[in-house]
Amino acid sequence: MSLDYYLFCRKKYNEIIKNLYIIIEDYELINDFTSSEEEIELINKELLVSKNNLNFFLEKKEYILKLLNICELNIQKLCNHDFEDDLIDITPERSQIITYCKICGFTK
Repeated sequence: MSLDYYLFCRKKYNEIIKNLYIIIEDYELINDFTSSEEEIELINKELLVSKNNLNFFLEKKEYILKLLNICELNIQKLCNHDFEDDLIDITPERSQIITYCKICGFTK
């Protein structure tokens, strides 16, 4: 596989993980709100299965994190780093020089 492939996958996996965190947080809110309800009608049992759905997304998040880690390892193997120095702002009054690869973003 090429470096471009792994860079693309890293970007997409990061987007998926970001969305999974949002989904997981929403399911946790639903579970919290559902459990705080004093009277849950039997008809609304579907709401109670959201815990199972939460577990599904937690497992998927862990799986995608493993795939992301594989991408990171392959990017480090394949990239012919082109390092550049850059000045970044730490606070409005303080800056710091960092060295990073213009291709893959790896920082020294």
